[in-house]
Amino acid sequence: VVNYDSEHYIKSPDEWRPPQQGVWCEYAQRWTSIRVRWNLTATTSERDALGQMLDLVKDARSPEEERLARDAAGEVALRSGDGQSAIAAVGERLDAWPSEKRGVLLEVLARLGNTESLKIVAKAADSPDGETQNQATRVLGAWPSADAAPILLRLAGSEHRYSVRSLRGYLRIARQYKAGAERVEMCRHALELATRDEERLLALEILSLTPTPESLRLAATQLSPAALGTKANQAVIAIAEEVAPSSPSDAADAAKELVEAGGSDEELARARNLIRGE
Repeated sequence: VVNYDSEHYIKSPDEWRPPQQGVWCEYAQRWTSIRVRWNLTATTSERDALGQMLDLVKDARSPEEERLARDAAGEVALRSGDGQSAIAAVGERLDAWPSEKRGVLLEVLARLGNTESLKIVAKAADSPDGETQNQATRVLGAWPSADAAPILLRLAGSEHRYSVRSLRGYLRIARQYKAGAERVEMCRHALELATRDEERLLALEILSLTPTPESLRLAATQLSPAALGTKANQAVIAIAEEVAPSSPSDAADAAKELVEAGGSDEELARARNLIRGE
């Protein structure tokens, strides 16, 4: 725990900072908490001082110092009364910082989570620098709203080196932020782009969260050829059994496709029950 005497503790970061750089970020967190609590406005010089603290991430001398700086950067950006100033501070540093450190700046933008910060991260994902692409797609895949979905879909459908990661991020948004017809449509796009069974199965898992005739018909397209095996069968049966009470004909049609594709004795028995309307 860092202790500050009262004379220094009431001063803002542009007026005084602890002599040990390793605790600057903690002091920044404390000061921004006080400023928010008492509805104080950040001064230009204070923003400059906080910008210097952001630079501790780049110049950190230990993993612990870097961790503290990361936390402080997020807190300063999130609690800043002027989000545009925080975005500008990050944008100014993005090109100048080493590519392996840029992820921290992109994470700060994700904490803000607004349209302008998303544009900057999307631009970073298209950078010619491989490590910047790596960091940007990682941040986009964990974006705190559904707004990143169109960007992730575009990356997933391109020759981008992180297209698979982008597709998985897109599916995460479908699971976490969407429902009903929107979720089904997102899974349709994902299945059209998926080149690996892992993402196809993930889409089926998400489809099962929305048991409707539309999701059932889409899930059934993954039965033939039976490349996905029993996992696809189980997903289709589970959705069909949910749909059967309100739409027995759709459930029976999907069950017939499963019987034709083949499966285990248990799967086929459940499918035949659906065909008989049981």
